[in-house]
Amino acid sequence: MRLIEKITPEDIEALIVDEDYLHHPGSTLTICVLTLANGFNVIGESACLNPEDYNEEIGHKIARDNAFSKIWALEGYRRKWFENGPTSVLTSTLISKIAHEADRVLCATKGWPIKPHWHDLPEHEAGNIVDSVETLLDNAGDLMAADPNEMGIFAVVVAAVSFTIGENDECAALIRHELSQEGV
Repeated sequence: MRLIEKITPEDIEALIVDEDYLHHPGSTLTICVLTLANGFNVIGESACLNPEDYNEEIGHKIARDNAFSKIWALEGYRRKWFENGPTSVLTSTLISKIAHEADRVLCATKGWPIKPHWHDLPEHEAGNIVDSVETLLDNAGDLMAADPNEMGIFAVVVAAVSFTIGENDECAALIRHELSQEGV
């Protein structure tokens, strides 16, 4: 098992490309908006009980610290995700379902006989597909080394998982739909 690198404050700072502060008029509420390199915004807030105690500098610091802590959690999640790989969420059954449904769309667009939906497949057929995907995933390195041109099914699985089919392609839309149905 690969160990995750420790996250440092410098790592988090390097992700931040902009920061902005808002003070809600008539209140002690200060909001810090940190913009990350990928365009994502993270918000931190601060407030004090007594308006006479409000200090803009302290409000900014606390709000920024709160936003910074949220980035730390997000970065930890991201690193953990990549440590375990997408198969920690994208199980071989889900990959099989996505690849099968993408194959259905491909058959329909090519005028080939249309296969049944995943949920209409007999249990043994779905099981065979899952077994095949598990074998392909387990042996992907060996198979690619042996003959990169014989990886058609695996290429479909990789394409399905990595969204490389294309932005406007029917298969990509179906894959996104299937992933959203699974909460991914």
